[in-house]
Amino acid sequence: MAIRWYIFLVFSIQFMLAQLHRMSPAVLAADLFNAFQVSATGLGFLSSAYYYAYGFTQIPVGILSDKIGVRKTTVIFGIIGVAGSTLFAIATSLQVAILSRILIGLGVSAIFVPGMKALGERFKYNEYARISGLFMSAGSVGWLLSAWPLAAFTTILSWRTFFLLLSLVMLGLVVLTWFVMANDPQKKQAVPPVEKTDNKKEKTESQIRIMLIERHFWSTALWFFTRTGISFGFFGLWAGPYLMDVYGLSKLHASQILSMYPIGVIVGSPLLGYLSDRVVMSRKKITLGTSVCHSISWLVMVVFFTDLSIPVLYPFFFLMGIFVGSPGTVGLTSIKEQMPASIAGTSIGAINMTGFLGTLLMQPLIGYILDIFGKNEHGYDPSAYRSAFWVFLGVSCVALFSIAFSKETLTKPKVMV
Repeated sequence: MAIRWYIFLVFSIQFMLAQLHRMSPAVLAADLFNAFQVSATGLGFLSSAYYYAYGFTQIPVGILSDKIGVRKTTVIFGIIGVAGSTLFAIATSLQVAILSRILIGLGVSAIFVPGMKALGERFKYNEYARISGLFMSAGSVGWLLSAWPLAAFTTILSWRTFFLLLSLVMLGLVVLTWFVMANDPQKKQAVPPVEKTDNKKEKTESQIRIMLIERHFWSTALWFFTRTGISFGFFGLWAGPYLMDVYGLSKLHASQILSMYPIGVIVGSPLLGYLSDRVVMSRKKITLGTSVCHSISWLVMVVFFTDLSIPVLYPFFFLMGIFVGSPGTVGLTSIKEQMPASIAGTSIGAINMTGFLGTLLMQPLIGYILDIFGKNEHGYDPSAYRSAFWVFLGVSCVALFSIAFSKETLTKPKVMV
């Protein structure tokens, strides 16, 4: 197997574990409520602490990936992630738990962007959307593991034991990354016909300024801010409590429905990448079409917030995984195609950061809305969740509006005769 596939595999497994860390509070919400005696707002801040560290380091990680290389960046940050995971497993206070989530977020922040850069340097331009879709799908396996498998594990052993074991696996992957990247041969990259080249050897600072003044960059950035904020704000934390409070499901049963969302992402990411590369030959048609479906989905949730039957929730969460969670790689591919190759890591990191800033807003905001309505003996009132769904519907409409002003970046190569 070519070394580029080993690199793909190592980064994919690391991204999988990063997603597992990221999404675990949705299933462990009840355990965390009891362990740290927090309100819904407090749980929102505990969960979002990961995103503070992850989101604000995306641009620095991108710059480091461009400057000192993917290998050093990933390994240095990976060690921090191992320390954070270990600390979270032994935390006895909310303050220490928040600190550990910050360290975890900081540590795993150098996986996705360096991985996207490494894959972009080793696969051809007309393979990139599909490869990045597979990369996203591999990461979403971690999201899937954070649902039913994590719930089942924590019924046998404690959640603290789980995170200690996870720390050991992460440490092994950090060591493996160091050696796999060291054996990487001279990389070869076909230059895409639509990508801007760096013939004038402009300074990186000038190229970053070009990125920041590009209005199409900001339309995609706002789309990422809103779409990712909803994805992680609901499915990454509050979907589990919603299913348990409104439908009276057990943690294990709720996690089974939750698992349909990452399955949708696993299926949808490479599918949308393939459709974008080979079928519709467009980035914008994919991002715009899925955004329309995204808004319709939240309209359904607002109207039928207590009336969706359990059999319907399974396929509905699966479709939400396709429409909400999957289009991100097509958006990132679009950004990569707009920007000079020398700041690929920086531009991907900047866009990725906006998504996590959206999560920083959404998770505590929804917790605050729930706290306003208050808890009863059955959990939070269904009307509280409906108010949250109105927020998600409004934000999804903003995402649709913003992506409508984005630029098409994929064009058919000219045929030479």
